[in-house]
Amino acid sequence: MAERVNRFAKKQEAVSLRDLTSRETDSPNTSEIVADLSLDLLDFDENNEFLFGYHDLERIKNTIDESKLTAPPIVYKKDDGRYLIASGHTRVKALKDLGKKKVTCQIMALPDNEDQIKKNLIYLNTQRREAPLYIARNISEYESILRREGFKGSMDQELAKQFGYKKTMLYRYKKILSLPKELQELCAYDEIAWYGLIDNYVDIPEDKYNEFIASILSILDEEGHVSNKQVEDIIRGYINKESKKEEKVNNLEKGEKISKRFKKIVSMMYDGEIKVKRKDKEEIKVQAEELKEFLDKLIEACED
Repeated sequence: MAERVNRFAKKQEAVSLRDLTSRETDSPNTSEIVADLSLDLLDFDENNEFLFGYHDLERIKNTIDESKLTAPPIVYKKDDGRYLIASGHTRVKALKDLGKKKVTCQIMALPDNEDQIKKNLIYLNTQRREAPLYIARNISEYESILRREGFKGSMDQELAKQFGYKKTMLYRYKKILSLPKELQELCAYDEIAWYGLIDNYVDIPEDKYNEFIASILSILDEEGHVSNKQVEDIIRGYINKESKKEEKVNNLEKGEKISKRFKKIVSMMYDGEIKVKRKDKEEIKVQAEELKEFLDKLIEACED
């Protein structure tokens, strides 16, 4: 995974937790409250699993010591007397699985809106070393929140500032979300190199996805890591098999390959105003950016 400057983590050093959830109206300073809470009173944020997963759960269960938590989970106090977890979902889940009854928590004021809760979830957890899929989801979700808030500046610059990645790296992460869903899940493993996957996945026949995934997971199980070369070698094997069947690829097949890469875009109807289904917006945006880059190179080649 590329190294980055974690600006969220730095922000937490410079800004109090109360500042992250400050309100327009006065509220009690709950950022300094630390209390032992019953685990039964803690509610999980449903967005956490999608944005961060629980891939460290077994490791934490094997090493956790309730009296030696490096930092207490951070929670919001709700009006009904329960608490919503802001940071520490995996620690709380591990403690519950181990049969613990209480945990020391830091209590914060509940933000006024769902987007701010989600924003804080990203702020407070991004210092963790995440697998590529979750980094991609965090970037995409944060961008969506900024757009809903009416952000008017350079989105790429803002994302680069917040996540500590250069524009080209942000683009590569977002390409993960254009992968077929089955292949996206491979990027949930930090031990699987993913550059070769996002660059070459269109060469994997759709009826071979399950076979490809099984091959990658088999290598991971045996060696504990899968390199870009191993990913590319498996994909190259599919290309070689196809080339034995037919040595030349005609123009129609080339067109089909491009259509496969940008299938969400080519399947849209273009009649006056363009409308995109909400569930497809992120995937189509990533494909459109990739297609724009492809077309820019095509135009440049024609001008030579």
